[in-house]
Amino acid sequence: MLEREIGNRLRETRREKGLRLEDLAATSGFSAGLLSKIECGKVSSPISTLDVIARALGTSFEQIVTNGTEAENPYDDSAKITIVKKNERIHRSVNYGGVLATYEWLAPGMESRQMEPFIQILPKEHASQIYSHHPGQEMVFVLQGRLQFNFRRQKYLLEEGDCAYFDSTIAHRVTSVGDKELKLLCIRSVF
Repeated sequence: MLEREIGNRLRETRREKGLRLEDLAATSGFSAGLLSKIECGKVSSPISTLDVIARALGTSFEQIVTNGTEAENPYDDSAKITIVKKNERIHRSVNYGGVLATYEWLAPGMESRQMEPFIQILPKEHASQIYSHHPGQEMVFVLQGRLQFNFRRQKYLLEEGDCAYFDSTIAHRVTSVGDKELKLLCIRSVF
């Protein structure tokens, strides 16, 4: 997904809520100048930054990236359950540390959810220098590939079938190692 599209959605959401850039700056902790550049698509922001801005707007990173697109849910029970078939997943590409990462949302449309489950696919050459942090907790399960997981000052090698569950308020980052693209099942809490 291009930075401009995400920026436009952030701007639209902010305006729908009747907020000025200064208001969003006060709640997100980012300067009005940086927020303006993000909204104009002039800077590529880490996912954690976009997540903080989305939460300050009272929405989620998923809603900003997918623009509220939902998979058709034939099992809708007043949004108490969401069933998404493999071919119905919402896929979006997002610039992540200079490379395109693909996100597949696994439960769009669930009202009042406490978790945000998604699959993240990173190319084998992904080597982000960007640390992420956001409210809540997160789980990362390696479906394919190998990754170096940096948490605090520790480095962990995770391989297919390995899992990390952690406090996501602490800076962390993922780097693909090996010759396969990296495919992760991620679940993070929503506040």
